[in-house]
Amino acid sequence: MNNKTARPWFILRFILIMLLLTAAVLPFGKAQQNKPSIILKIDSSKSISGTMGDYATVKGVIQNTGTETIKGINTYISIVDVVNKVPIDLEDWSAQKSIYLDILKPSESIPLDWRVHFITPGKYSLSIIAITPDTDQAFTSPITHFDIQPKVVLNPNNSLFVAIGMPLAILILLLSIRYLHNSRRKR
Repeated sequence: MNNKTARPWFILRFILIMLLLTAAVLPFGKAQQNKPSIILKIDSSKSISGTMGDYATVKGVIQNTGTETIKGINTYISIVDVVNKVPIDLEDWSAQKSIYLDILKPSESIPLDWRVHFITPGKYSLSIIAITPDTDQAFTSPITHFDIQPKVVLNPNNSLFVAIGMPLAILILLLSIRYLHNSRRKR
């Protein structure tokens, strides 16, 4: 190659190398370092079971594994009906919708507790979710499965009272009439 054809290739390579270096530095700059690092765990059993109407406490932990303090963390639970494949409205299941954390310092762990009321029998999965205002990523815990058995009711709709009470009331009425009839006869 002569000097005239080598010079444009040199300039082109130089520009290409500068572009690659610039592209490599930009994504890993300050924006990448400020990304929160959160780990969520459920300390409760991997499998929870109960009966409709029971209460259970879901215990979890949130940990900051990063090097900077994280502010404004909102944590909440998500429950999904596994059989019907639909999310559950937490209005009846948990009075405490979310737990808000003002700050989470580096390497700090904070326990999280939700009291859950088993409303409907079935198979469900539960996870803890955390969101922060500084990121567009949600952090989730591993899933815990739970099975809710139907509540056995011996007297549904108070029919036992009617089924036993009415014949018993009629029997008492008939015995009373017979007693009164016999007592008047003896006079």
